[in-house]
Amino acid sequence: MRLQAAWTLLLTCVWVGAQSPAQPERFAEIPIPNLELAATWLDAHRLLARIEDTDGSASFEITDARTGEQSPAFDHDALAATLSTQLSRHIDGKHLPIVRLGTKGDALLALIEPEAAVFAISNNGTTAKPFALSEATPFLLPPGDRRVRGSGRTTVQFVNALQQPVEVFWREGSGRRSYGNIRPGASKRQGTFVGHTWIVVAEDGTEYGPFVAREDPAIALVHAAARRDTRASRRDNSTEQQPTRPWTASIHDFNIVLTGRDGRTRRKITTDGTAQDRYAQPLRWSPDGTHLFAVRTKPTKPRTVHIVESSPSDCDGG
Repeated sequence: MRLQAAWTLLLTCVWVGAQSPAQPERFAEIPIPNLELAATWLDAHRLLARIEDTDGSASFEITDARTGEQSPAFDHDALAATLSTQLSRHIDGKHLPIVRLGTKGDALLALIEPEAAVFAISNNGTTAKPFALSEATPFLLPPGDRRVRGSGRTTVQFVNALQQPVEVFWREGSGRRSYGNIRPGASKRQGTFVGHTWIVVAEDGTEYGPFVAREDPAIALVHAAARRDTRASRRDNSTEQQPTRPWTASIHDFNIVLTGRDGRTRRKITTDGTAQDRYAQPLRWSPDGTHLFAVRTKPTKPRTVHIVESSPSDCDGG
């Protein structure tokens, strides 16, 4: 079941101290007729949100968690003109084909679909240049890493960087189900669910992966470095270790609750959430674990769409 409605969004920032969390500082309340809000931390203090409106248009905004100041992530129209030239197709500023933004060093990277291309956006936010896919680590699914968080629908873009065709398989229990072939140099966008495991098999029988879908849209780059290896050392070192945080965050009775590492210490850091005016997922920590992003939603005139699906769709994009 999916609820589509107009939402009042309250971006809530929680500062967490070394021993105990402080009271949340609420820095913005933005009324938006919204279908989707996707947010990610660019660094310890800057939160980037992709806000999709009911007409399919989207904007990208950056909020400073320390000051509450909000600003466009870039010049949407200027960037659209640059991407139109780079991709040889018309793109307008209200419908940028950016499905995800991330950073590597000082570079702001944009993941573009359906081309499965990555661009580095200039500092002034008006131009962009191609960025090597193999170096775009914020968007790549690490083969063999099964540590995932979250739930729900997501997408994986399989990119075949080999010199031979490959076949994509969804691992279903102890078996596999084929989701089609990808020719050399081509890509395939696949709808799936967070935590689903995928294996890619080349024409010569070599296996690549496994690739485990995550909350954010991501790329499964099929190349030599992704060759399947079941050794424990490969799994343990496939990604950087996440910082150990003294608290985990969850939603309970429509409010945000922090639980200590001992599993017993709990603190409700909001108390005004109700069924009609509630705090909700996603809950995402900043990279240094000092800030927590949450969304507060107030649905208006909801429209319920029932969706029944137990496995990924055979069609590209799910």
